[in-house]
Amino acid sequence: MRLSSSNLRSLKLEAEELLHHPNLIIGELAELFGWAEGLTDVTLTRTFVEPKVFTALSRLPQLQALRILGRLRGGLLSDFVVRRMAVHDKGVARPKMIEPCQEDISFPTLRSLDLVISATATNFFSHPRCISSSNLTSLAITFNGNLVKDLQSVIAAISERHPGLRHLNIRPDNEIYSFIEADGRMRDVYEKPHRIQRIIRSLITPDFFQPLLELKDLEELFLEWPYAAQLDRDAMQLAVAAWPNIASLYITPVPFFILPERPRIHISSLRSIFCSATKLKKLALFVDATKELGHLKVEQEERGRTLLSGLEEFDPGRSWISDRAYVLDCLKKACPNVRLPAAERRSTRWGDVARALKSGLPIITTVTSIPSTFKLRPYKLGLGHPHTW
Repeated sequence: MRLSSSNLRSLKLEAEELLHHPNLIIGELAELFGWAEGLTDVTLTRTFVEPKVFTALSRLPQLQALRILGRLRGGLLSDFVVRRMAVHDKGVARPKMIEPCQEDISFPTLRSLDLVISATATNFFSHPRCISSSNLTSLAITFNGNLVKDLQSVIAAISERHPGLRHLNIRPDNEIYSFIEADGRMRDVYEKPHRIQRIIRSLITPDFFQPLLELKDLEELFLEWPYAAQLDRDAMQLAVAAWPNIASLYITPVPFFILPERPRIHISSLRSIFCSATKLKKLALFVDATKELGHLKVEQEERGRTLLSGLEEFDPGRSWISDRAYVLDCLKKACPNVRLPAAERRSTRWGDVARALKSGLPIITTVTSIPSTFKLRPYKLGLGHPHTW
């Protein structure tokens, strides 16, 4: 493998077509990394998760971004005990075991890491010989699993190993949506206890957030999950207090499957929750924006609090909403400079609010409300309650 220039800065190598001759390419790739000292950005498939390649990678003096395509399954990347399908006699594919690596894999210049981790590799970041960098500030994790406790183990290890992270992106693998969709087709989804328990084990709760609170330098958190986060006012206030530099906060505003229960944060509480987040510019959150008598006391408590003048964008996703004029008034009082760009083109209640904020014109609408109690029943996937939008 020879290139005409040693000024290579970026390399992306997807190797499905090379699986028939893995041993030939591994040595050549390691040699490439040996002289391509200008590389700053590398993308590889998991086929190349081998000691020789990663040792060479770790020695690149300017490498700043590393992305590994494909799920890292059971067994640690840091151990390099990876089952790889290699072609042997008569074209039969058989698993090949790669010898464990006995030395640390440290990437001193690495700033950004992007991985796909399965539920069987949740101890990836807790292992002493994991890929590590004291300069890592950006981490993107695609998680292949549906149990929050497994994802929480990953987050806890990340927080302990990389407390200086500034940007954290967590999203589920697409396979989990197929699983939920298949499960949701069962009309008795809310009547079978084992299905209810499965959903409960998949919900993001305040306990899940505890390890995230250790990331004191966090500036951006992107957390996508199939279900709405079960976070209340107190939990969000603790998070905001732990992240004084937070500028962008995205917590599943558009759940794939909406449960028939109220969001635990009301739109009238935004000021009290985020008043100390002076650097917050973008917020995406699934909230309760309905108007009911129980919220009048909350609105009175909000008076006199610091305005969220720095908040520029709010994405309510599929949050509950009834009276559009009421929501418009709440947002104007709490966040005088906010806009809802993600909703401006929607033919929905939130779309009406977004366009009113942009134009400065009032909303003329009739008031509807959600009944305080209603029978549990399965809703069409991705749509939720009819007053959601």
